[in-house]
Order: sequence, then C-alpha cells, then structure tokens
Amino acid sequence: MWLFGTTIRMTKNFLVTVWDDTPENRAAAEAIGSTCEADLAALEDWFNYRWADFPYGILVTVGQDGNPNPHAVTLWSGTANSPQISVYGATVGNAAGSAAVRDELARMLFSAELAEVLMHASPNGWNPGNNAGEGLSRIAGAELHPLGYYRPAGASNNGPYSTAWLQLGYRTRDRQDAGAAGPRYDFITVSENSDTNVLSYGCAIQFLYYLHTQLHYTWRQIATSWGAHLCETFAQLTNRPSTTAFTEFSDVLNAHLPPGTSLSPTTDNVFPLSAAPPVVLVASYGKAIGHANPAQSLATLKPGVFCEESTYSYRVVDITAPVSIVARAPGAFAPRFRWSVNGVPVSGSGVTRQATVPVRVVNTAPGGSEPAKDGVPLTISYLITDLPDRSQVTITNLSFPGNIDGLDVTAVMTEAGAANLGSTSGTTSVAPRYRDYDMEARWYLDVAACNPKSLGEAVVHRDAMLGKLFALKNLPDPSPEQLVDLAHEAVRFLESSRDLVSAAANDQSVVAALLPPLSAALTRRDLDTVVGLEGRVFRVPEPAHAPEPRGAPD
Repeated sequence: MWLFGTTIRMTKNFLVTVWDDTPENRAAAEAIGSTCEADLAALEDWFNYRWADFPYGILVTVGQDGNPNPHAVTLWSGTANSPQISVYGATVGNAAGSAAVRDELARMLFSAELAEVLMHASPNGWNPGNNAGEGLSRIAGAELHPLGYYRPAGASNNGPYSTAWLQLGYRTRDRQDAGAAGPRYDFITVSENSDTNVLSYGCAIQFLYYLHTQLHYTWRQIATSWGAHLCETFAQLTNRPSTTAFTEFSDVLNAHLPPGTSLSPTTDNVFPLSAAPPVVLVASYGKAIGHANPAQSLATLKPGVFCEESTYSYRVVDITAPVSIVARAPGAFAPRFRWSVNGVPVSGSGVTRQATVPVRVVNTAPGGSEPAKDGVPLTISYLITDLPDRSQVTITNLSFPGNIDGLDVTAVMTEAGAANLGSTSGTTSVAPRYRDYDMEARWYLDVAACNPKSLGEAVVHRDAMLGKLFALKNLPDPSPEQLVDLAHEAVRFLESSRDLVSAAANDQSVVAALLPPLSAALTRRDLDTVVGLEGRVFRVPEPAHAPEPRGAPD
C-alpha cells in the first residue's frame, strides 16, 4: 500500500491500483490493466492525439465508494500532473453473476473516462462536462467494450441510455435556446452544461450515431471536429448550415420512431434508417425425404443419343421438401412482415399451420413431355417465426401433385409504430422438387451404354482447345510452351472425336447430328470480334445482322 493504493499492474502509460485489495477489486483492476494500452491506442486514433506527447502517465484506481451502481469519475487538476480515473461498482453482482461481464464492465467504465481525458487534452472543443462530451464518452465505452455497456436486462446503470429521450412525446423542429421556456428536446443546437441528464446525453448519443452510421463519418472525423455544440460538429463535417442539424436528424428519426413511441431499442444505435427500406429475402432448402409408392407404371423413353426409344417400368417417389425464407428490411428499425405464398396469405407466428395454394404442375411422369397444368392445389404446412429485425417462414409440402414450376413467396414489410412510412415488399421464387422416379435397373444400364464416355470428353477437349486458341490469337508473341500446349490439346480433341465417330459408326444420323455443331462452334469463334485495351482482352460476338448506317439528320 502506498499513496495510490496497492499496485496491480504498470504499463507504458498507466499505473493501475486498488484502494481495497479484495479479490473483486483486484480482478477488475487486472482486467483494465490487460487492455488499457489497446483502449488508449483506439482513442488516440479517434482524437488524433498522442498521449506520448504528454509528460505524465495516467493513474487508475478500482474500488468501492458506497454507491453500489457502476460508475467512474476523473480528476485532473491541470496539465501539471497526471489524470486520475477511479472506477467503482465493477462487481459480479452488477454483471448478472458473470466474471467475464464484470471484467468488461470495468473496462467499459474506464474507457469512457479515458475518452474524457483525451477530450481535455485535444484542442477540438469537446467538453466532457456537457451532454455532447458525455454522449461521446459513453459511445466510446459502448464501441470498445459492448459487453460491459449492454449487460443483461435488469443490471443497474445499463445501456441503452437514449430510450427516455426517444420516448418523449414532443420532438419538433423549432430551435431551442438553452433558456427557452417549456420542455426541451433539442440538445443538438445548443448543448446542455450537464453530464447527468439522461435526456440530454441520450439525445447526443442518438445524434452521434446518426453522424457515424447514417451519414458514414468515422469516429476520428467526428471526434476531431469542433464539439462544443453538436450542430457545429454537423456543420463542419457536412458543410451544411448548423441550423439544419437537428431538423435533418429528427426528420430521419421521426419516420421510424415518432415522438412518443413506445418502442424500446436494444442498443443506442438505431441507424441506418431508410425512407423506403427494401425487403431482402434469402431462401434455403432443408433435408428432403422421399417416399416410394409401391405401384409400378410404364414410360417410353430414349436413354441416350445412340439408342432408340424403349419402354421402362418405374415407381413414383413422393418427396417432402421443406424450404425456409428469411425476410429482412435493411434501413427499418422495427420491421413487421406479412407473408403470402402464390398469392395466398399465410399468418400466425410461432404456430405450425396449414394452407392450400394453387401451383403450376410441369411434370408428373418421366420424360417431362406432358403439358403443364395450372391451378393444381398444393397443401402445405408453414411455420412463421418473427424476430425483432427479421421474419422467417418455413414451408413444407403435405401433398404431392408432381413437380411444380415454383412457389412465389412474398413478404410485405411495415414499420411498427410508424404508419406513415407505408409498406415495401419483396418476392422470391423457390422450386423444391416434389417428385422423383425410381426407374428399373435396365434404364440405368442403357443410359450408360447409350452415352459413351467419348461424347463428354470430346466436348471438354473442344472447349479447352478453343479457349487456348482464342487466348493465343490475342498475344503478340506466344511462347513455344504455349504453342506446344495448344498442339497437345488439339491432339486430345482429335483422339476423343475419333473415338466418338467410331462409337457412332453404325448410326450415321448420330454422326451427322453431332459433328456439324462442333464445326459451327469453330466458325462462330472465328467470327468473334477481339479488342485489346490496356493489356486486357475483350471479345464480342458478331451481330447476326450488321447495323444499318445512319444518315444525316433531316
């Protein structure tokens, strides 16, 4: 024990101590000591200030002062001595019983105060004693140590801190001076000289996140702009009048979270927000399960290019194929979704329900040559799961009419508590396979025999040869190795083509059908227009008809 308590850790710029050397205080001090230099480096970047330019280190003490709530204070009587940061209430009891959260709570309290130290040191007008500086210091804690800032529900002195200001019943656009009569809501145009009013620093927190997330300014750009009043920060960043700062901010906010809203954000950052949030749908397919029917049927099919049609037996396999679609609306604060499948509304979150939707059946037997049938009923089960920022519907077929051309799944989004915003929607098409066919063994043997390996090899080697030929045509000086490689590919193509012709020797119609397309592919490749530009090669197919020359305007 000495003047500053018991030393726990000393780093390049910090001396971390405890007043009362208890296991709880020591653990919190160790947590701060392990990350204090990294926190300093991050905030030095924010404020564009090097603490190494200051001659003294920073003292940090951890203890308890009788107030059980988590809090911290900074004492700095001037640049002739060291700043002193004191952290209180960093206990497991204030961290929902978690030692890991307790450690992050201590680091969060420390980093918020460290931001205020750098406000004092840097020449940018930020005042940690008003709502603007308090807002920025709390954001520093949230950004560097979110687990300590947003602790489990019910913890004392816990983020988010802007909810009370967001839920105010008034938020108009008129400028309010510091001494204006009536309730005050605009703490942007003129700062409040207090760092304890949750309404004023809650407003500042929201506005700072608006600058960062909505307008895309970095924390360095924000913290190095003039910060005495946040409207001046806005003006310096945007080159727009400071008098429009609160108006522009509140216009964006009011469309999604109007004054008097009952919605409670889970974080202090409700941005970005959009006037017309798009609906983004992402589909994923679950595990399909097949059920073979015992009854057999017959189908006349052609198994390959070298064989005639034959009759085969098969069994229908009905497939249960779940598909899930997730809907999000980037730019919405509290999106609510309404679902429909092929135009049929489906609703009811958290409970599996059934519906019948019309579908277009395109295949009920092997071969797929039958005409499509519209308006065939499909029975589905569906489960809707709603979360704060998204919704998911999982659709599973209960009937098996055949393979369909798809399901059009639509989600319509509205913003909870903001009826004036209107709605936006998105649609995606999914095509789960509902039917397959269990063919007799002879079918699979005939497919292998009627489609020789040489057919696929010829196509592969042809494409490889044409690709290499095209590349060499656009090189000023092909190397000998490249020419040899092209020759080897040509040999492979000729060998596979010879095998293909040999395999088809007894069927001249097959040869006639296969070889002209190969020749046509070569001809088309030669007709392509090749352009070299700045070391890159571009190839454009020749148009089927040359464009007619344009005459002079009348």
